[in-house]
Amino acid sequence: MARIVDSLPSLYSQFLPDIFSAEQVNESKATCDDCAMCETSKHSEAEARRHTNFPMLFSTGGKCCTFFPSMPNYLVGGLLADTTPELAEGRRRMLERIHGRTGVTPSAIGSSAVHKLLYEKKDPFVFGNPDAVLCPYYAKDTGLCTIWRFRGATCSTYFCKHDAGKDGVQYWRALKDFLGMIEWELSVYALWKVAPALARALPTPQSAEHLSVSSTQITGRPPSDGEYAALWSDWEGREAELYKACHAVVSALTPEEFKRVVGGDGLAFTSVVEHAYQKVVNPPKLPEVLTFNPEVVVKFRPGGEAVLSGYSMLDGVPMPAKAFWVLRAELSGLKPLEAARPRLKEADISDELLLNLVRMDVLRAA
Repeated sequence: MARIVDSLPSLYSQFLPDIFSAEQVNESKATCDDCAMCETSKHSEAEARRHTNFPMLFSTGGKCCTFFPSMPNYLVGGLLADTTPELAEGRRRMLERIHGRTGVTPSAIGSSAVHKLLYEKKDPFVFGNPDAVLCPYYAKDTGLCTIWRFRGATCSTYFCKHDAGKDGVQYWRALKDFLGMIEWELSVYALWKVAPALARALPTPQSAEHLSVSSTQITGRPPSDGEYAALWSDWEGREAELYKACHAVVSALTPEEFKRVVGGDGLAFTSVVEHAYQKVVNPPKLPEVLTFNPEVVVKFRPGGEAVLSGYSMLDGVPMPAKAFWVLRAELSGLKPLEAARPRLKEADISDELLLNLVRMDVLRAA
């Protein structure tokens, strides 16, 4: 049985709370090795479009890795300390990032301020287009991540499609928020242990709305020698050493120490994750009266098929167009489901399909 913690960087396994030993949520529709949002040798463009209403498919040159992750210091250190051959390319790329200085701080390695601002403000429909944004750790020749074993919160929790639909989104979002919280807390804790002077000088994290961009950053150039020296102080030139030391600190944490580090926030976030997890593993019952989500997207495909999207344009439920029109006529919120069953049965619309449409947020309780 794969556990929740098994899908995360391995150092978390020694101190995360009990809920993370529960069986992991399986996302069978998000086939990352054979991207469901791309035309591949295993499925055609038409087949990929049968299961999405997103305006365009993802490019095979980037898939969903059109994102620039921020890596907390201890995960960077774990990657640099790992000597396995399969991570050699990832280590090379990370050292290249460090030598380039852009986005390299004692707490994390991320994108530049300009890059972060542009990503937050971009048209959401350019997602999946590597010409817009491509992760620096993505290998185009293999289609794989070069640092996967030490990936961060976003990359550990993103899926383009969810078996449990809206409940799946809420679960993975809760897990992402939890991981994002501990990444910050643990990176700061480790920095206080390794280099207290650098920890005292840490800036407060800023959202895109309040992100300031300096004249140096707007040009895309790395920080000047003076700016970089002020940021790193005595650790300048020893960045890799600091990251490895931070990894050693976090790797040595016990469950009790972890609880003290994350405090009340950790307990609150854990409760949210557990609540969201229970909603995924305990499917809802069919409501007595059903109606359509007013924001549902329906597109008709060649061959008499309709594709319905509720919680996300990326995820679509294909069905015969005739069955869709029966659903539209019968499930308007004006009569109980039992009264609609005869016509639904004639159209081969099962309770299993109805429940799936509820989870996909195509149908809702009236």
